[in-house]
Amino acid sequence: MVKGGEEPRIALTWDDATPRAWDRWLSAAGQSTIEQSWAYGMAMAQTTPYNARTLTLRRGREVVAFALVFTWTLAGVVRIAKIVRGPLFLNPPEPATRHAVFAAIKAQFPRRKLNFFTWMPELPAAADSDQVMAALAMRRVVTGYGTIWLDLAQPLETLRAGFDGKWRNQLRRAEAADLDVRVSQGGAALEWLLQRHDAHRQERRFRAPAGAFVRAIASHSGHNKRAIRVLSAHHGSETLAAVLFLRHGDSATYYIGYNGGAGRTRYVHNLLLWQGLARLKDDGVAWLDLGGIDGRRMAGVSRFKLGLGGCPVTLAGTYL
Repeated sequence: MVKGGEEPRIALTWDDATPRAWDRWLSAAGQSTIEQSWAYGMAMAQTTPYNARTLTLRRGREVVAFALVFTWTLAGVVRIAKIVRGPLFLNPPEPATRHAVFAAIKAQFPRRKLNFFTWMPELPAAADSDQVMAALAMRRVVTGYGTIWLDLAQPLETLRAGFDGKWRNQLRRAEAADLDVRVSQGGAALEWLLQRHDAHRQERRFRAPAGAFVRAIASHSGHNKRAIRVLSAHHGSETLAAVLFLRHGDSATYYIGYNGGAGRTRYVHNLLLWQGLARLKDDGVAWLDLGGIDGRRMAGVSRFKLGLGGCPVTLAGTYL
C-alpha cells in the first residue's frame, strides 16, 4: 500500500477506445507524447511486426489514464510487449493513483506466462521514479531519453526573447532573406521532405524514423486535419528546406526536418522552426516537444534545439 491512504480501485480494459475518444484524452492530458497518439500506434501496426493495442484505466466510470501497448507474439507462445512514454493521465495523479494505475498495467504481463515486457514511462529521471518502478519489480535497462519542451502558452515576444542570442541572430538573417515559406498538410511538400530525410539518414547512419513510418503516421491522421503541419522554404523555384510537426491533443512534436546546403547558409531551419511554433500556437497548441536530444551522438542537433530556450527533460529510462 502507498503512503497517504488507501489505493483507489482501478479497472483496466483492452481495445475499447475510439480515435475520437483518444484525441479527447490526449487533449486533457496536456503534455502528451507522439508515441501515445492514435496515428503513431496505427503506423507501428502497419510498418512493424507489432500490433497496437489500447489500454483504458478507470476509477468507476472516470477515465484516469490510457496507454498504447505494442505487442508481438513469437511462435504463438512468447509475447513481447512495450509501452513507450506512457501511460498518460487525464489529470496529474496523486501517488496512490499513479501506483494503482502502474500496478494494474504491470499485472497484465506476468513473466511466468512468457511475457517480455519493457516500459519507458513518462517519468522524469529521479530517485522517486526509480522507486515507482522498483515497487513493480522492474529494473532500468536503458538510460533515459532526453527532450526539450517549449511552453507555447507564452506570448510570442517572450518565446523569442528566450532564444539563445546566436540562434536569434541567425533567425534575423533568415528573415531578411528573400524566402517564401509555405504551409501544407502533407502532399508534395511532405514527399520532398521524406525523400531527402531518408537519403540523409542512410548517408549519415543516424537513428531516426524511416520515411515509410512517417508516411504511415500521416495516412492515419486523416480523422484530424490539424495533425500534420509541413513548413517548406523556397527561393524562387528552389525548395531549400522543410520541417514536419505532428500534433497530438494540445501538444505537438517537431518530428523531422531537412536543410540543404543553400538552406544552411541562410539559416532557413531557424525560420521554419520559428514560424512553425507561431502557427502551432495560433492553432491552439499549448506545448511543443522538440524531440530527442543527445549530446554525444547528435551534438549539433541538440545545440540547435537547446537554442530555442525550452525546458530540457530527461526521462527515467526503459525498464524490464
